[in-house]
Amino acid sequence: MLLADSNSTGERFWAAAKVQDRGRALTREEAEALAAQITHEPRFLMQVTEDSEQFAADQGAPTLATMSGQTIWDYGEPTQVDMLSVLRDSAFSEDADGAEWPDADRLPVSVGEVVEQATARFGVTDRHSVETAFDALVMNLGGKRHGDPPFYDVPLAALRVG
Repeated sequence: MLLADSNSTGERFWAAAKVQDRGRALTREEAEALAAQITHEPRFLMQVTEDSEQFAADQGAPTLATMSGQTIWDYGEPTQVDMLSVLRDSAFSEDADGAEWPDADRLPVSVGEVVEQATARFGVTDRHSVETAFDALVMNLGGKRHGDPPFYDVPLAALRVG
């Protein structure tokens, strides 16, 4: 979770969330459930590897600093709760297409709008990384990606709308 943001130098300081009786190393499902309960943002998930295991230590985990020009995409990926927020914001933004959609249980969401909103919220990275993360999320939600220009066909229930 973000601890401090230095606008003058572009540095950001992050701390690993700790779950009581569990430490800081969690399964993806545990981490997502925790993130959904915490109102603090921005937040992201970092895979535990040889390079990152210091952040999962139960005692004295160091603070991660991202330097100017770095984003969370350089270390991990946003939580699903934050990615769902981007999908909702993209679906209902002023720039959303607003075209008629024949299925009352699904909503088209522009991939371009999702990429724009995600990079504004989480920082700039290559478009492919953003699209890959959202493609996987939308498929896990029971949606699809198709069309030209591309859009996500997202179930309204997955967006917690309607």
